[in-house]
Amino acid sequence: MTESDHFKKKTEVPALSSNGSFDFDLGFNLPVLQDICDAISQRLPCDISIMDRQGVIVACSLEGRLGVVHEGAKRIMSGELDGLDISPEMAVKSDVMIEGCNQPIELNGKRVANVGIAAPLAKAREYAAIVKICIEVMLKEHLYSRKNQQLLADKIDQTSKALEEESAEKRKVQESLARSEQRHKDITDYMFDSIWETGPDHRFTYVSEHMMERLGIGPVDIIGKTRWEYVEPLLVDRDEEAWRKHREDMENYRDFREFPYTVRALSGEARHIQASGKAMFGSDGTFLGYRGAARDATEQVTAEQALKESEIRFKDIAETASDWIWVTDENLRFTYISDRFYDITQLAKTDVIGKTRQEFAGQEVIARDPENWKQYEDAINARQRIKEFEYASVKADGSPMSIRISGNPYFKADGTFSGYQGTATDLTELKMVQDQLLRNEKLAALGGMVAGLTHEINTPVGNALTAASFLKVEASGIVKSVTRQKLTRDELDQFLRESQETSDILIANLRRATELIESFKNVAVDQSSDQTRQFSLEEYINAVVLSLQPALKKGKHRIIVDCPSYLEMNSKPGALCQVLTNLIMNSLIHGFAELDRGHGLIGIKVEEQEDQLLIDYSDNGIGISEQDQQRMFEPFFTTKRGEGSSGLGMHLVFGLITESLGGTIDCNSQPGDGVSFSIELPVVL
Repeated sequence: MTESDHFKKKTEVPALSSNGSFDFDLGFNLPVLQDICDAISQRLPCDISIMDRQGVIVACSLEGRLGVVHEGAKRIMSGELDGLDISPEMAVKSDVMIEGCNQPIELNGKRVANVGIAAPLAKAREYAAIVKICIEVMLKEHLYSRKNQQLLADKIDQTSKALEEESAEKRKVQESLARSEQRHKDITDYMFDSIWETGPDHRFTYVSEHMMERLGIGPVDIIGKTRWEYVEPLLVDRDEEAWRKHREDMENYRDFREFPYTVRALSGEARHIQASGKAMFGSDGTFLGYRGAARDATEQVTAEQALKESEIRFKDIAETASDWIWVTDENLRFTYISDRFYDITQLAKTDVIGKTRQEFAGQEVIARDPENWKQYEDAINARQRIKEFEYASVKADGSPMSIRISGNPYFKADGTFSGYQGTATDLTELKMVQDQLLRNEKLAALGGMVAGLTHEINTPVGNALTAASFLKVEASGIVKSVTRQKLTRDELDQFLRESQETSDILIANLRRATELIESFKNVAVDQSSDQTRQFSLEEYINAVVLSLQPALKKGKHRIIVDCPSYLEMNSKPGALCQVLTNLIMNSLIHGFAELDRGHGLIGIKVEEQEDQLLIDYSDNGIGISEQDQQRMFEPFFTTKRGEGSSGLGMHLVFGLITESLGGTIDCNSQPGDGVSFSIELPVVL
């Protein structure tokens, strides 16, 4: 058997301990140790095992196997090599592979492992020494190399870490820059204004996608072109002068703002563009190009056009309407009045525009109705709605006119007050008609009084005429008796007695007629006059009632007056007469329309309360509905339209009480339960 044959007889023995623990102080990984074992066994005719300090094999050239172990090998493994008495020849002949020659491995004077070889005994020590030296040298080199590698690795790690940190920082910067660029791109692409840049030759170098998308064009359609080149096939309604001026501005490096032009988008829709640009210069003053923004103003232009059309329609309506439109600013000064006003008044715009309503009306007009103007000023100062405010004015020719206005305050989006706007109506003709109707009402009342006077005066005048006629007949008889000289004492005494009685009757009836005439004269004069005077309230009410007796007697209705005889007023009796007349006639015409004859009853009760007189007027007629009560004082409102009623009676009552007499009137009524008017008047006007 050759020496090499001994190496082929193997016994399977685990190379590692059963518990898998190590006492190894090399700091190398097992593949490195295994590589050392393989490298040496390829150069020496032996197998090598590297063990830790406890004898546990951690690397072996036998691929994890040990050779045949006999007692001598065990002794060798136990460090008894020197005590083994066997010659090399015997070892070879005995067909035994000795595993032994245990040698310590030291690094820097420190035992770190053990090495064993499997070889013929004759070569074992020699091989063991060689192997020990080789392993120590290789381990030292490997350790040195490993240290250098570690240093290099550490340096590489440090450098790599620094590079990674630098790379991370660079990535952060790049990511931040990318985000900034993307943000800029997003903003420019989706903002209402599109960003653009040109070079020194005025050709576009950049245009944000936002505008190109709206126009339906791509970069090839605009980049590298001037504005006047790219719009040439798209332009709508070219303004040659405007484009000439724009091109001149750019060629002279002048900034420009909101240059307008209209182009036809790919969709066929006209887009209104407004471009603004600022010239850019280098540090040496060299012109670099333009940078600016272009805004798609289509919606704005469309809205402005719609607004303009609306204003034209509004103006057309305003100019053709019978009323006129007015607008004031935040200082309540007129900024606009439609032409209808100037047509009516013949005034110039300079007479009104820039003035307040008070300045336009004048202090003289305001002084005639201060309370009315105070209410107007309170309303506008509180920014309240103005509803049907009426005031007097004059036309350019000095003729009077009456105006009625209504208006609302208007405000900006932030709530700031901007002024008033509203409508106005010329009431001059209406007022003239109303005044004429009111005069007619007064004349009608006066006519009723004349009729009443005629009826009332007929009796005393008739009685006086009868008495006078009787006296004349008796006197004629006496004259005849005297002529015949047949007059007796008894006839004379009888004549004298009858004359006395007849004279009394005559005087009484003539006095009654005189009183009626005086009463009529006072009432008639008062109705045609607006003078203030002192008068007895009871006597005056009775005089008014007396003047209406013919109308009362037709239906046999009654009036009960309850007024203290001592009450006097210093006021306008004509206005009071008209109020009482209209109330009584309203009861007779409307309240008693469905009552049987003789069932109508009117009550007039007067009380004094400090410096006020309270007049309670009531009737037992059909009453007034709540709906009609809300409108009963409006002009021309009547429930008997077409039956001769003008609808001005109660309107006149309200106006006389509140304006002429300085009082108030309230109505309280239920359908079927009569009506009650509470009137409060000052004793002294």
